Order: sequence, then C-alpha cells, then structure tokens
Amino acid sequence: EPTVKKVVSDGCKKVGVIATKATIGSDVYGKELRAMSPGIQVFNAACPAIVPLIEEGLTDTEIMRLTVSHYMDDFVKEGGFDDLILGCTHYPLVAGHIKSLYPNLRMYSSSAEVIREAAKVLKENDMLAEGSEFTDRYYASDMSDNFIAMTDMLFADTDFKIHLLKLEE
Repeated sequence: EPTVKKVVSDGCKKVGVIATKATIGSDVYGKELRAMSPGIQVFNAACPAIVPLIEEGLTDTEIMRLTVSHYMDDFVKEGGFDDLILGCTHYPLVAGHIKSLYPNLRMYSSSAEVIREAAKVLKENDMLAEGSEFTDRYYASDMSDNFIAMTDMLFADTDFKIHLLKLEE
C-alpha cells in the first residue's frame, strides 16, 4: 500500500511492476493501483532468477546485467511505461543495472516506501527509537563467502561487523 500510494500521488498513468512469480501471480500491486486510481495501466513481469543471483552475491556482475536485460527489454519496450515498481525487497540491489539499461524509467522501491511509512507511523505515535545503549547482535549458523559478501554490501556505509558464533549441536 505505501508504494501504491506514492505512485498514485505522483500521478503515474502507466506503471510497470517487476517482482517474484508469486507476487506477480497475486496481482497485489495491480489490484491496489486500480482500486486507488481507476484507469491506471499496469504491466507485470515476473523476474524469478534475480533473487537467487542477488543471494549468491552476484549483483554487480555482467550475468546480473544480462538477466535484468533478459527480463526487461521486451517488457519495457512493449509496455511503454515510464514508472516502474520494484516489487521485491531484493530488487533495489539491482536498481543500478535497471537505471543504466533504462535511464528514463522512474523507479519506486517497495522497500523504501514501506520503511518511510513505518517511520512516519512510529514517529506520529512517539514510538520511534532514538538510539540505544545496547549493541545490535546478529547471529548466523553459517558464514559462507556469499553471506559475508551480502552483508558487506548491505552494510557498506556503516560500522556493522558480523561474527560467527559456533553453537554446539
């Protein structure tokens, strides 16, 4: 809903949506867009290989650029839309590829819009955490090279560190 509200408030008339097969199959974005803005045109494309490639740490690679191009070239050309919803939490991690391949598309990140809405609600209800004396701790049962690469990418602009704690079985 937060993403759809933003798209509608920006006056978008023709919108592309990329997401997983399940999300596209449910037409959750299309239904909500048409409910809030009757007459809006919605074009959907499932991009199932993008998530596993991201989870393997292959975001900034030629294979990812080719995968994005594979799913989107005809989709963008045939749809003729200028606005694109990144309907999966993983997809902002390949927004650079999308922008370089389709520079005229305006992208909407479902993740960013949900975060903005959550922050707004928390602030309005005086529930927004302002900091803590506690240290965040994250536990992982496996520290593969891909996992480390992914956390390094996600937390590149922070002092985040991850440590493996070996648990007894």
